[in-house]
Amino acid sequence: MGHPDFRVLGKIFATLSSDERRATVNLTFDQQETMVAGTSGVFVPAAGGWGKRGWTNIALAKAKMPEVRVALEFAWRNVAPKKLQQEFDA
Repeated sequence: MGHPDFRVLGKIFATLSSDERRATVNLTFDQQETMVAGTSGVFVPAAGGWGKRGWTNIALAKAKMPEVRVALEFAWRNVAPKKLQQEFDA
């Protein structure tokens, strides 16, 4: 698709726009609501059906590293197998 994506066992959990100004993460709807509510325009649901399924854009110029890490970990855990998550936690 002309931009980097990040995968665990073939499943995409995040993408980076080709201009590197925006990342998009695969969140649950509840996680999306939490991230959007906690920031002022940093986290925004993706357009259309993607956003309704939890995909969330991050305006990287406005974002702070701790909140980006939280979003990336949420997204990774949403697609990573439980065994891999347990190994990561250990």
